[in-house]
Amino acid sequence: MKRSGQPERRTPLKRTAVRRSRVRDSRLQQFHYAVEARARGRCEAGIALDCDGTFAEAHHVVTRKRGVGWPHLHDASRNGLGCCVHCHHWIHSHAQWAKRLCMLLSRPSNDNDPGPILVRIAEAARG
Repeated sequence: MKRSGQPERRTPLKRTAVRRSRVRDSRLQQFHYAVEARARGRCEAGIALDCDGTFAEAHHVVTRKRGVGWPHLHDASRNGLGCCVHCHHWIHSHAQWAKRLCMLLSRPSNDNDPGPILVRIAEAARG
């Protein structure tokens, strides 16, 4: 038996969402470049077992959602951490440990000058 053409489709094709690239605003882009310049191409976290040691992403210690209205949200020295992809994923998937190491904070510090983030991380690591 020979068929002529393709069989008729009984169910319609599912609509798929068009993926749009996220447009960075200038403050976020400047934050990324400042963290990248300070990190000098290396991962500053070094926390994940599979850390490759190279800078890939700029991490906000106080997340952008929780830091709305905080004047230091996009300040690389107070809120930025240069991470490889693996460490950045580890920080967000192990929130309790990351908070103990000062790599993830729920809200900004109450004092006006919380100091550079790398100093706070070093102090938390010492104990």
